[in-house]
Amino acid sequence: MGSKRFDDVRDFHRHGERIAVFCLRCRRYAEVDAGPLILRPATINRHPSALPWRCSRCRATGKDILVGYDARMQSHRAVP
Repeated sequence: MGSKRFDDVRDFHRHGERIAVFCLRCRRYAEVDAGPLILRPATINRHPSALPWRCSRCRATGKDILVGYDARMQSHRAVP
């Protein structure tokens, strides 16, 4: 079994992985499908953490949003 490299949004889609996103402000966790993101030419070759994410609940942006492994780890800490 080989390892998978996730360098950009296209890799997440190719391997069928969802992108984990966590909002530090309102503690919302979501897993986003990479499929719709590859339809936008500006996002195909970018790493998910470099995309301009915004929380749909509290509208937080930038440093208040964790993406990927950090989001998954933070979401596990958020559960009591």
